[in-house]
Amino acid sequence: MKKGKFTTEPNFLNSLKWLDLQNEDDRLIAEVLELIKQNYERNVILVTSDINLQNKCELIDIPYTEPPILEPQLINK
Repeated sequence: MKKGKFTTEPNFLNSLKWLDLQNEDDRLIAEVLELIKQNYERNVILVTSDINLQNKCELIDIPYTEPPILEPQLINK
């Protein structure tokens, strides 16, 4: 699995206390929470197929959705 980098570093001082700075899922959650705060007038939705990340999102009411399933002919282009 290829890991991406965040474009900004999440501010853990202003986030949920139980989030772990060393955990990639928690870093992503912290970043999404910041995006939600900064863009309160817009819908911010996390797209993930990771069930553990989805469970954390449900716990703290972050909206998420599964990524679309691409047709095989679209993947190879």
